[in-house]
Amino acid sequence: SEHLAGAYYNLALTLSLEGDASAALENVELASAIHRELMNGPSGGETQTESLAKCYDLMALIQENQSQLREAITTYERLIDLPGGDSRSTEGVRRLARACLRLATLQATMGDFKAAETAASNAIEVLQDAQSEGALSQEVGEYLGIALAARAEIHDELGHHKEAVADWDSVLRDNPQPIYQLRRGVSMARAGDHAGASEILTEGNFIDE
Repeated sequence: SEHLAGAYYNLALTLSLEGDASAALENVELASAIHRELMNGPSGGETQTESLAKCYDLMALIQENQSQLREAITTYERLIDLPGGDSRSTEGVRRLARACLRLATLQATMGDFKAAETAASNAIEVLQDAQSEGALSQEVGEYLGIALAARAEIHDELGHHKEAVADWDSVLRDNPQPIYQLRRGVSMARAGDHAGASEILTEGNFIDE
C-alpha cells in the first residue's frame, strides 16, 4: 500500500507540473487516503505522518494555483493539525512553518486577518523553537524574517500598529533592508509616533528634509 501511495503521489506531482490540476488532485487524494489509513493502523507512525504532510502540501499548492482558496485553507489546516511535535524532521519543520505562513497569507487574502494573525504567529513559534534547538540555523533567519514581516502587515490591517512596529524591529535586526525601514516608519506613523516616523523616513532618504 505504501508503494502504491508513493506512485500516486509521484504521478500527482508529474501531472501538476504538466498543468493537469484535476488529475493531479485526484491522484494526490488517493495517496492521502492510503497514508491516512496506514497512519491510523498498527504500523502507523512518523513516516506515514510526514508522507501525509507531503501530500497535503502538494494538494494545497495545486488548489492555490487553481484559485481554490477555501479548499487550500482547509488542506493547510489539515497539514498543520497532523501530529508531530519534537519528532519532526528538518524538512517537516520547514513544511509546517511554510504551511502556517501560506495559511496566514490565504486567510488575509480572504479578509480574515484575525485568523491570519494566529497562523503567522504559529509559523513564528515553529521557527523560533527550531532556532532555539539550533536546527535550520541558516534557513531559520530567512523564514523567520518573512513570517515576522507577514505578521507585521497583518497587525497593521488589524490596527495593532505598536505590535507591527515590534515585528519590524525584529525583522530589521537580521535584515536591515530599506523597504523594511520604510514599512516600520509607516507603522510608527499609524501608531501615532509621527515625529519618530518622520525621523526614520528622513534618515533613510525616503522623504526630503
